[in-house]
Amino acid sequence: MLAFYYINGTGTAKNEAEGIRILEEGGLHPQLRYSESLYYDYWKAKAHLAGCSDTKAYVDYLCRQYQTNSAMELSHLIMKREYADNNTRLKDEAEYGNSWAQAHLALKLMDSGQLKAARLYADRSMASGSSFGRAIYNKLNTMPHTYRVTNCVSKVNNVKFVKVACYSDKTEVYCHYYNNTGRQQRLTINPRTRIVHNGANYALKKSSVPSTGTDIWTGKDYDFVLTFDPLPADWTSSSFNLFENGSWMFYDIKGEEM
Repeated sequence: MLAFYYINGTGTAKNEAEGIRILEEGGLHPQLRYSESLYYDYWKAKAHLAGCSDTKAYVDYLCRQYQTNSAMELSHLIMKREYADNNTRLKDEAEYGNSWAQAHLALKLMDSGQLKAARLYADRSMASGSSFGRAIYNKLNTMPHTYRVTNCVSKVNNVKFVKVACYSDKTEVYCHYYNNTGRQQRLTINPRTRIVHNGANYALKKSSVPSTGTDIWTGKDYDFVLTFDPLPADWTSSSFNLFENGSWMFYDIKGEEM
């Protein structure tokens, strides 16, 4: 391929700018992304032309140019090419203060839903001056704080609270219902359902259970989400109660950030 002849050439044959021009004006073929060796050469040439010391520095450069998606794409490629997807090495380098490793580890943790740990490494990377770390941190700030339910007191034995997701404008409670009654049950949610925290009521805004209810066969499970007005950010310093109706009353609900 002529483009890579220019990118990888030596002497007068080397012309990275021309190679990149050919690739980009011709349209980068999607299959190029599956050829890690060629695609990585493309990114290395881009980094060199931008005056960056290496592809990791170019990740930061891309973030400063507000090209966060491209920065994440390149970061994943670096992980494959230079680390062979070795997560142990990545974590070791993150712990030793490598800001790119910290930011990429934050990205991996974010992708796997471990948001608390992701925020920790993104914050460390950002504190080292990493634009990539800041980009991941900003992306994390658009995502909810999610808590694993660690305590709930109730006489109800067929409803469990799995997790609580707190957004700026709403709180979602993820619930699991198991029909252990020995007969078919119709699950409905009272629209007056509410959360009570420190004496304040937080109204139900939405339920994933249909308003007319849904039939659950005996021995079957059903997952649903209840959405309320937003709880305060410090709710985990105490707990909250949830009241659905006269038969569903849950007390002292506590959570641990995931």
